Amino acid sequence: MDENLKKRLLKLVELARRGVGGEKEAAEAALERVLAAAGISRAELERLQGVGDRKWRLFRYEGELEEILLKQTAFMVLEPENGHISTSRLPQQDDDGEIFLQVSDAEYIEISVAFSVFKKALKDEIKITFDAFLHKNEIFSKRESNAERRELTDDEKKNMASMVLRMHTMDRVNVRKQIGEKE
Repeated sequence: MDENLKKRLLKLVELARRGVGGEKEAAEAALERVLAAAGISRAELERLQGVGDRKWRLFRYEGELEEILLKQTAFMVLEPENGHISTSRLPQQDDDGEIFLQVSDAEYIEISVAFSVFKKALKDEIKITFDAFLHKNEIFSKRESNAERRELTDDEKKNMASMVLRMHTMDRVNVRKQIGEKE
């Protein structure tokens, strides 16, 4: 990081902490602008200041994909210079797990929030991909449904378009071929 930027950030932090009235708010707003422009997170700023004792913190996940997502989120937030983060885990009997990361308070919050947001987005994407797989392979009843037809919402239309695009990139599974029958 540029030394001038570092000095400027530290000055703004001090002014935001010790400023009076409008001076404090102006410094905080300026700090947010500089952080955003430089692409620096609050966690990085905390590391720069040398504050925030690192503690072992527990993070929970369910399944292999969430474990990978959690670790990638931690790498994104921590950006370790040596490419390694300190982790510890407890032995688990199933796919649900716990991982301990050595992080500051700000890093804990940033990882927790980002992981939660990414986890929901991943579940939504998996659902669309699963629906595309079912439709591509016609894994559903061919009988006419008695369900009442209704207009799709904008979100449902967007998801349907995503599903159709994904269907076009998938190969159809040939069950007969897999079990050795001739077509």
